[in-house]
Amino acid sequence: MLATGTVVPHIGCLDGREHEDARDFSDLRMCFSMEFHQYLRQAGLNNAHICLIESELLSNTRLYYTLLAWTDYCNSYIELLDYFTMCIRNAYSKAYDKFRSKNLLSCELDEIETRLLMKAKEQDLPFTISEAARWLQNRSEATVRMHLNRLV
Repeated sequence: MLATGTVVPHIGCLDGREHEDARDFSDLRMCFSMEFHQYLRQAGLNNAHICLIESELLSNTRLYYTLLAWTDYCNSYIELLDYFTMCIRNAYSKAYDKFRSKNLLSCELDEIETRLLMKAKEQDLPFTISEAARWLQNRSEATVRMHLNRLV
């Protein structure tokens, strides 16, 4: 379903223009990325930006635009949807691997990092280093910054 839906915003970007010159690709990429993320947000996937699907789609621009041309020529979306599906799967795998390594609940945290994490979650708003240092009495901002950097 997601793969099928991603074709629609892209086609809207083309506006009937032919893009044979590689210099036109940057405009298409920007348009596609904006349309794509707007579509995903409207579909209820507010954190979809974490998964870099459009980067994966455009990682091989020659193949991508060849598939678009083939789709126009044959009036068949099968190959394009196969490519979208493969890219979506690859992007999700990369995002999973990236964020799995940052799973703070499953790693060993020292007492300061645990307290910082709990306070930040409790506050659920952006905070400054100074505010975080106040949560941990008797700790300098440099110490707090070091521990926060380990959590990111």
